[in-house]
Amino acid sequence: MEEATVLALMMEHAAALQIRAESTGGTIAAIPDALAREAQEFLLQPAIIEATFRSFADRILREHPTMLD
Repeated sequence: MEEATVLALMMEHAAALQIRAESTGGTIAAIPDALAREAQEFLLQPAIIEATFRSFADRILREHPTMLD
């Protein structure tokens, strides 16, 4: 569940960035495949997924403290 949640939030964030970048009217440069793979391998490490999920959860619970009541 944590990984699916983190991936969904990351994709939503990436889509928002893509829309903002496209709205500038400029050219969007692709990053090299090797860098994309390196970033993916890093971001999908269990410890990174866990820490990212915890960060999202902590922020939501700060904003909505009675959510788990």
